[in-house]
Amino acid sequence: MLKQLIILIMEWLSRVFKISEKPIPDIEEVIVEEAIKEEIKTIKVSRIYDWAKAIEKYEGYYPQSRSYRNNNPGNIKSLDGSFLTFKSYQEGFDYLCDYLKRVCEGKHTGYSKGGETTLLEFFIIYAPQADNNYPIAYAQFVAIKLGVDESIKIKEFL
Repeated sequence: MLKQLIILIMEWLSRVFKISEKPIPDIEEVIVEEAIKEEIKTIKVSRIYDWAKAIEKYEGYYPQSRSYRNNNPGNIKSLDGSFLTFKSYQEGFDYLCDYLKRVCEGKHTGYSKGGETTLLEFFIIYAPQADNNYPIAYAQFVAIKLGVDESIKIKEFL
């Protein structure tokens, strides 16, 4: 009853003094709005996950593959050129996601343009033709899987 009386008084005051402020949102509305913001953050993060999954699919993660034997779904090499080996698939996949995130944020020295690097430029460095890779085909494959163009700047995945 008191709440209704306050609402009526506020409506009357806003008409009399022509107050055009937005009404104070209900606490439930605020909670829902915050939950939506968190969901949007999760969706943005999942772009890295989807990118890593597309790389894994292109690399061919199956029992006879090197990536499978090394628990390295991205076939990532160390600085000495050997393929990294991880204790578990999850550890290797997490490393791949972290690798992609660091590149997007400009925190990986192998990519001088950082997040301004396009998806195609990324694969020219990540899977160079000198190592018998096909970076253009790789970029096109991943772009199709992600529903983007290979000219997208990788910072868009953050």
